Amino acid sequence: MNQHDAINEVFKSTANSPCILCQGPADFVGTFTPDSAERFGAASGKSRVIFYGICTACAQEPDFDAIEEILDYTLTDKKITHH
Repeated sequence: MNQHDAINEVFKSTANSPCILCQGPADFVGTFTPDSAERFGAASGKSRVIFYGICTACAQEPDFDAIEEILDYTLTDKKITHH
């Protein structure tokens, strides 16, 4: 699989996921590029782009702080350390 095909697969699978904010059907694919890629599993000096689904209603006025909190909770070790 080449890079173009891999990106298309990511977009297809993300588009079929629920909206990150309301859990309704996603209409769009959003991207998040964290300031600290290492916190999200990237090697030192590398970047990380995270794709997520978002619906039309939530995309109208997206709550970027909430999106970052959700991704931070679900993709870092915070979900393990919070009891």
